[in-house]
Amino acid sequence: MPCFPERMRQHNRHGLLIAERLRRHAHVERVWYPKWEYCEASEAVRRRDGGYGSLVTFLPTHAEKRAAIVYDNLAVCKGPSLGTLFTLACPFTLLAHYSELDWAESCGVSRYLIRISVGLEDPDDLWRQLDAALIAT
Repeated sequence: MPCFPERMRQHNRHGLLIAERLRRHAHVERVWYPKWEYCEASEAVRRRDGGYGSLVTFLPTHAEKRAAIVYDNLAVCKGPSLGTLFTLACPFTLLAHYSELDWAESCGVSRYLIRISVGLEDPDDLWRQLDAALIAT
């Protein structure tokens, strides 16, 4: 296992790579990642040689019909995380605001968000898993 600083560099590299690929995917409506969302706040606390982390949140296109399909077909471990060695996925809003979904949506937070905490696996392998889940019918 790499030392902590190297592990964080890998998480940052892999998280950014996956976030960039999700942004270009035809079946993704929107991606939330610190490089693009709240970037002024992120830049204010980011170390000069630091990255943007491994948490990536996205909304599949036609999310009302497709989010559960994408999530169920995503061949990674499921559960909330802030940085394990392996990738985890969770239906973020459902976990965080299950009893107040209407309120969350009134604040602009879709109930269909999928959050992934990108691990240290080969990012190309992870991307193949994500792509397969996104194009699943």
